[in-house]
Amino acid sequence: MNLIKYAILFIIITLPFYMIHNFNTHRLVQRERLKNQYERVISSAIEDGTYALKTYSKRSFDEDRGKRIGIETEEVIEAFLKTYHYGFKAFGDAAKHQFNQYIVAIVIIGYDGYYLYGTKQVADHTGLVSYRPVLSEKKPYIYEDTEFAMKMTLDDFVEVVDMRSWEVEKGNFASIAHKPSGMNESNFEQIRKRTIITSVEAGLRDAVISHNQWANQQGVLYEFIVPVADNDPWSRTLDDIGLMVCIQGAPLGYGAFLDFFSFHQNNVLKIQPVNGYEDMADGSFYYCDHRCTHEQTDNLIQVFASKEAAASEGFWPCHYLK
Repeated sequence: MNLIKYAILFIIITLPFYMIHNFNTHRLVQRERLKNQYERVISSAIEDGTYALKTYSKRSFDEDRGKRIGIETEEVIEAFLKTYHYGFKAFGDAAKHQFNQYIVAIVIIGYDGYYLYGTKQVADHTGLVSYRPVLSEKKPYIYEDTEFAMKMTLDDFVEVVDMRSWEVEKGNFASIAHKPSGMNESNFEQIRKRTIITSVEAGLRDAVISHNQWANQQGVLYEFIVPVADNDPWSRTLDDIGLMVCIQGAPLGYGAFLDFFSFHQNNVLKIQPVNGYEDMADGSFYYCDHRCTHEQTDNLIQVFASKEAAASEGFWPCHYLK
């Protein structure tokens, strides 16, 4: 009889703890499941944005250097947003606005500068100022001292401005005669990467500040913060163009919120480009690579980052590549 009493007493004491533990476990599982669902959708959107970045990146030539990377930034943002909205079943304007408010910043890391998509104060044609998502102009990677300003790129090509005489010198770093104080070939790569990181971080800070101002105006209680990335993953994005995404504030339930930061790099600078030509015989356009004999006989029009980019512009593969 005493054993039964003790068993009942044990159940009475332990049952509340078990129920609380079970409830907390269920809550954590639900939160993790929703977080994984959000991250899968966002990762899919990043993949499509990165694919668009590769597809719409164009190599071309100018008189100062052998290559220039042009990016159709609006196409990249559109590709990301299309998959992002579709993944969250956000088809109407209200639903799209709901999920857009979690996008703190999308950064397109370009060859000689970056582009930032984020919330910003903009005046319309009537002069009324409001916050809305805006894609910025290209922001260059600039390193300065008291005498020189150096524009960096994703490789060793630089543009140096003498701020006393305003003379400009362009070329590979090793060929530059006048350099900022303390900069040499042994530390150039470290300074180049640090300059790009500092430039992008400054843009992210501005984006977070602007997004928080908008959120306060809307009565959103969540405080958006500047994302922090480890040095090693950061450095991998600084050798080629890439896409960086910061999404925060989506509710996960029970007081938790999503804090997502990721970046993907492309291999546009590393892959073998293809050349777009005009056939002198019939005026048709096609693309081929360095193995083709057409390089010696036809007119080079444009250098494309990939076969997909050439095809999107109406160029057909030559017989060698078919």
